[in-house]
Amino acid sequence: MSTSPPNLTHRMPPIDRPTGPNPAVEAANRLYRIDAWGQGFFGINDAGHVVVKPTPTDRSKVDLYDIVRTLDDQGLGTPIILGFSDLLATRIAELHQAFSEAKRTYCYQGLHHPVYPIKANQQKQLVREILAAGQPYGMGLEVGSKPELLAALGQGMETADRMIIGNGFKDKAYVEQVFMAGKLGRTIMLVMESISELDLVMAHAKRFEVRPPLGLRVRLHARASSRWERGSGEEGKFGLNAQELVQAVDRLRERGWLSQFQFLHCHMASQLSDLHGITSGVTELARLYVELRKRGADLRYLDVGGGLGVDYDGTATTREFSVNYDMPKYAAAVVGAIARVCDEADAPHPNIVTEAGRALVAHHSVLLFKARPVRRAAPPPPSRADLRSIRADQRTPPPLRQLIDLWNQQPSGAVMATVDAAQSAYDQALDMFNNGRIDLIQRGLAEQLFALIRRRLHDRSLEEMQQPREPGSAMVHAPDSYLANLSIFQSLPDSWAIGQVFPVLPIHRLHEPPTRLVSLVDLTCDSDGKLDRFPVEGAASHPLPVHDVAPGQDYYLGAFLTGAYQETLGDLHNLFGDPHVVNIKIEDADAWSVQGVVKGDTVGEVLQYVQYDPSQMLRNIIEECEQGVREHRLGAADAQAVQQVFQRGLTGQTYLDG
Repeated sequence: MSTSPPNLTHRMPPIDRPTGPNPAVEAANRLYRIDAWGQGFFGINDAGHVVVKPTPTDRSKVDLYDIVRTLDDQGLGTPIILGFSDLLATRIAELHQAFSEAKRTYCYQGLHHPVYPIKANQQKQLVREILAAGQPYGMGLEVGSKPELLAALGQGMETADRMIIGNGFKDKAYVEQVFMAGKLGRTIMLVMESISELDLVMAHAKRFEVRPPLGLRVRLHARASSRWERGSGEEGKFGLNAQELVQAVDRLRERGWLSQFQFLHCHMASQLSDLHGITSGVTELARLYVELRKRGADLRYLDVGGGLGVDYDGTATTREFSVNYDMPKYAAAVVGAIARVCDEADAPHPNIVTEAGRALVAHHSVLLFKARPVRRAAPPPPSRADLRSIRADQRTPPPLRQLIDLWNQQPSGAVMATVDAAQSAYDQALDMFNNGRIDLIQRGLAEQLFALIRRRLHDRSLEEMQQPREPGSAMVHAPDSYLANLSIFQSLPDSWAIGQVFPVLPIHRLHEPPTRLVSLVDLTCDSDGKLDRFPVEGAASHPLPVHDVAPGQDYYLGAFLTGAYQETLGDLHNLFGDPHVVNIKIEDADAWSVQGVVKGDTVGEVLQYVQYDPSQMLRNIIEECEQGVREHRLGAADAQAVQQVFQRGLTGQTYLDG
């Protein structure tokens, strides 16, 4: 990858906009639920383009379609990731404001220390933007490995006063790095995952003549309501149980280290969906804090871990990819639970540390890509006369007659009941073919009728989706597919690995009603490389409403809320590399500038990741060309053309071009 300098401010050109409210735009807002999951950062303008705002209340906004077309003209084609630093700054400020208000409400005496867990997205530019935006609030960092620790320490002198929390399993090298950083005056809270780690730290302390402040991670009994709840509770991966916690405190007292025990940590789970579960977990943590103080520990910090979730589907429920709370409610639950327990026990209010990652970075990143139709299940219907003749023939098998009846009947009643009946009849017809009871012509007719029934129900479902009504009704599966110019495994790995749902929608033409329901298939040679669950109308099982695309026409889609985990977790399936990453600054109304560009992987760079040498590969091609010329199998001009094609291939992007 390479980084290019930022460009000058770009002001969007005037756009011919419809006069007055556009019902199609209003319908698109309802259909894709942008107001629900977008948290006020995203909307649709009168031209039918998706816009981004720096704050939910700001009148300034920039047009995603304008940005992607401008960058494409500058050689930065899709797929491309746009990062909006303004959204990062807003989310950090919102977190600070939420805890400030909660502290006032509960007369809380301790401080709030936000730290960013860089595992959520370790990209250097992003971490620096978070530290800059979080500077007024003392934003620190949380690390879980030796590379992440060095990444945090290597941010420079301007972060020397920031808190760094050292989590994760540790070895001698990890501990040495923390001790040496302590000599530089860095504030690193070393959190012990086990008693053996505590012994490791104390064994090396005398050698380095440094006694860092220590924390213990506790394994709570309370189980979280989360997609990752299996990692919480007493079977959780990290932390000490109550008995081990007492043993650790006793060992610290015996060694004269009890004064260094200042930090009690827990991690309930990622993407916590239920506010009640958060309150239960924090209450248990606060009770442990009170009990440990009774045993002589001078605890000063209570770290509630991460887990602050994102409402990916816009339903505000306890579904696994939603949350039934917002930042103010989360802060009130945390502060209120700790305050109640401490006030009842007449214990001092500890400083509260939060490790929000996903909630800070998810909104700032948008993945943009092109899509085009690859399959449309719309065979021409048979004539009604032919169908009557086939239906009347006594030799016509029952499942084929049932499909004819379903096709002839006027659509009414429940869509899914008709779908189920058609599917059952079609399956019976296929079973009869496999057993030699119907011929190929009859099988073909069954396929044709089943596709036609699905198409009609698909069109009816699409019409109903565009009407104002309650969300979450049943939906026929999409018979159509669009090819997305991206790799799911590289850019949206959580959608493949854990069934994560991301909001996806067209970023233009939203002043036109959509005409098709589709699934998206990616470029990889893998059947799992597809998206077929979208948070449309508040349900996470609908196909995606899109528009018809003419041959040669550019059609852009955006995947939103992708800023957490996706870039780092992405892999090289079929050797599709990282897309371009462009950091955008919203200057004022209709104006934006590029703050930095990280160009995506070239084919040659990706090949190097798997131990190929592009230079040697090109030399091999040149030698083959020279041999072909000597043997008169290739002319000199053809040999030169072959070399140029392969050279361009190695320096080009891994995705489809044009």
